[in-house]
Amino acid sequence: MSERPRRLSVRTRTTLTATAIVALATVGIGLLLVGYLQSRLTSDLEATVHEQLSEATEAVRRGAALPDGGNEISVRLMRPEDRSAAVPPAGPSPSERPPLAESNVAPQPAAPNETSAAPQPAPSAEPVAAPARQVAATTTVVGPGGTATLVASASTRSVQQATAAATAALLLASPVLLAIVAALTWFSTGRALRPVEEIRDEFARLSAHDLRGRMPVPAGRDEVARLAGTLNETLDRLDHSVRRQRQFVADASHELRSPLAALRTPLEVACAHPDRVEWPDIAAGTLEDLGRLEQLTGDLLALARLDGTPATGGTAIDLGELVRDVLQRRAPGDIEWDTALESGVVIDGHRSHLVRLITNLADNAERHAARSARISVRAEDGHARLNVADDGPGVPAESREYVFERFARLDSARGRGEGGAGLGLALAREIAALHQGTLGITDSGRGANFAARFPLAEDRADATDPALSAAARRSPVAE
Repeated sequence: MSERPRRLSVRTRTTLTATAIVALATVGIGLLLVGYLQSRLTSDLEATVHEQLSEATEAVRRGAALPDGGNEISVRLMRPEDRSAAVPPAGPSPSERPPLAESNVAPQPAAPNETSAAPQPAPSAEPVAAPARQVAATTTVVGPGGTATLVASASTRSVQQATAAATAALLLASPVLLAIVAALTWFSTGRALRPVEEIRDEFARLSAHDLRGRMPVPAGRDEVARLAGTLNETLDRLDHSVRRQRQFVADASHELRSPLAALRTPLEVACAHPDRVEWPDIAAGTLEDLGRLEQLTGDLLALARLDGTPATGGTAIDLGELVRDVLQRRAPGDIEWDTALESGVVIDGHRSHLVRLITNLADNAERHAARSARISVRAEDGHARLNVADDGPGVPAESREYVFERFARLDSARGRGEGGAGLGLALAREIAALHQGTLGITDSGRGANFAARFPLAEDRADATDPALSAAARRSPVAE
């Protein structure tokens, strides 16, 4: 099977299309111009013949000589006795300017009963037979010598010559015009597509290892400029994502080495001196390190699942009931929980991810609380608000964004034996963003107050506040 022929380039197709359109327009306009020129010249020639016939009629009536019509117009006076001429019946007056005749029919003989004693009819002008390539007009006039017929005729050779000259000029000028149009179209199309070629060349240099290149943005606000701007914005997001992923891999590798080293060192020492170690203590420490490793692995898998979860979809979930269920399943701790959970606060979301968010915030509160923690859920301004507060040392204002970064831990948290891997709060914020919500730390009298906001489900938002606009429901407000 033969390969399909390659399609012509955009530049070539545009040039051919523009040239074909101009060629069709040139043919149509040329035909109109030639037709108009021929009609106008013929009309002017007929008017001249009528004017010359009127002058000759007045001269015959006065008994004067016929005026000279020049080389173009011929005026003849035919008497009834002239058997070679035809005297047509009386017709309209010369002022009515009857149509002219262009024919090759020879004149017919005059009627035998027409004499000079006949009544004097009104002068008239009618078409008469004329040789080919001529226009002619005739009229009957009564003069001192009796009734006679005047015939004025003119050759259309000048009209035909002018029309032929115009046609030849169009035929000679059309190829030149089409060549100019093709050249200008080819040049302008190439100039318009030059930024696209530059973008393609720059885009071809990009690779997964180096996304620093950016597309050249041409001047102006045309489609190519908007395309280049969109590509650069996409590359910025992609570059940020790749850098973040690399940093995440590096941090994860470091965090995984720490518990593995903590597992390996005491076991190597115990194997080297089996009679000097307390195996129950070694086992307890190993289990503790394995717990940290298991938690870290679970957080990493949760992050991987988040990256593959679509930002839309989910099911309707009562946030208050979900928080109540999570707290009931938690193991008893050393702090006291104070709850204020409003029922009927429904949001659209993924249950497993929301459970992880609530669990991470609760774990963080238990880790830093002195005696008690408080968790509340309520509907507010078309949003579901979740607050988790503790009475611990709190988070300094300058660190309120840092604690949400992956593997970020404050110095106080690093010194605690039960400190995590620094992924809990980062996971919680990403889950909130996945549900088109926000998560931040707000001011409180004591300790840290984590506040999350999620858009209410459509039916719940309409029932809570009918006057609430759709824009307010779609745009979560950051704390």
